[in-house]
Amino acid sequence: MATLLRIAAALGAAVAIVWASAGCARLRGNRAVETAENVVAPQEIQPAATEETGPPQAVHSPESEPRVESTPPSPSSEERPVTAVAYRIRPNDPLVIYLRGIMPRDEEIQLIVNERGGIALPFIGEIIAAGKTASELEREIQKTYIERDIYRMVTVNVIVPSQSFFVQGEVRVPQRYPMVTGMTLMQAIAAAGGYTEYADKRRVTLTRGGVVRSYNMREIERDPRLDVVIEPGDVIRVPRSIF
Repeated sequence: MATLLRIAAALGAAVAIVWASAGCARLRGNRAVETAENVVAPQEIQPAATEETGPPQAVHSPESEPRVESTPPSPSSEERPVTAVAYRIRPNDPLVIYLRGIMPRDEEIQLIVNERGGIALPFIGEIIAAGKTASELEREIQKTYIERDIYRMVTVNVIVPSQSFFVQGEVRVPQRYPMVTGMTLMQAIAAAGGYTEYADKRRVTLTRGGVVRSYNMREIERDPRLDVVIEPGDVIRVPRSIF
């Protein structure tokens, strides 16, 4: 009987141990499930906006951006070609006219366009030159000589001096002279051989661009600081004294 009791007690203890082990396993399983449920999947971290950098900007690929067609710039007014305009003769302009191919010899005529805009040529009188270009005046002079049977053939060249000046009136050699940089009124008269005995030095005129100015050369000779520099196309005239 005692032996049976001992066997029953041993069996009870074994069953208790088995039940205790199973309970611990269930408890560990429940805790594992709870831990798995509480774990949060990692999220993508966005950079925070700052005052300096501003809010984060979206990144665009080159393929997603629209293509902009560039057009060549139109030329500005400064780049456009400028058309040259032929100079038109004006009153008081000095002219040099060459008549070539005539008998007995070629002629060179130096003159000044008068206030009416005309010039006087040998055998044909006055022709209006003002308002015409040099080429237009050449054709008109040639046509007039031929139509009036003065010359059968004549070649006319008209030159508007741009680098020369004229000295006229009471000087030794009145003619056109080449321009020299810095030349003054006194030097220009000296280049023309100086005054004749009939010159009126107190009323020498200088015509520039249609404007006539009078100079007292006696005063300029006494004070050379009053002398003036001449320019291309100037016309200097020394009048004759009335005494």
